[in-house]
Formats: sequence, C-alpha cells, structure tokens
Amino acid sequence: MIKVSAADFQRNIGKYQDLALTQPVAVTRNGRERTVMISIEEYHRLKRRDRQVLGLDDFTDADVAALEQAHVSDAFKALDDEPKPDEQTGEALIRAIQASPYRDIDIEPDRARLPVRGVEL
Repeated sequence: MIKVSAADFQRNIGKYQDLALTQPVAVTRNGRERTVMISIEEYHRLKRRDRQVLGLDDFTDADVAALEQAHVSDAFKALDDEPKPDEQTGEALIRAIQASPYRDIDIEPDRARLPVRGVEL
C-alpha cells in the first residue's frame, strides 16, 4: 500500500488514481492514515463479501425458539461427516463439493491487476 500526505494527494490526484487501480493508496493527515483509495473492482469485491454479523442479543426469544426447532434437510447430511486427518486430500474436497447442494454456484476468483508497462517497438 502506498502512503501519501493529503497535500501531495491533492497536487497529484491523477497519479494516485492511476496507482489505486493496482494497489491501495492511503491518504494521511498529520502522519495518520485517514482514507484509502481503491479501484472500483476492489470496492465491488469487498462489497460482495460484506455481511451483517448478529450477536445473541439481536435475536428475540421467538427467534431462538425457532432456531432450536429447526430441522436440517437430508440434502445436507453428507456435510456432517468431517474428513479424518488422513483424508484431507483433494479427493475429499471434491467429494464434499459434489455433495453440497450449492455446488452449482459460480465462484468468482480474485484476479490480480498487473501494472501495464511501456514497450518500445
């Protein structure tokens, strides 16, 4: 991550916008990091991972009772079996994914943005 003062950032915003396409740019004020500029792709990737975490106090008694009465579908039965230490192989992972009812969900891998460099022809 690049760190830059707020004054330098204001003077060279275009430069730092370009750099933010490949790595985060932290803007400092009085020596402390205040904001970070990232690419729109990185922002959307982070937003996809954004989720709300609830504490026990966020649930009503009715919610807790409903959770206690919940039944897990037999479609998830295969996920109850944890692999033995000697079964932690790629084959065990493939079996677990094939048994999952979510196996058809597309997973978008993170892609590294490489900087473009000039080439003389």
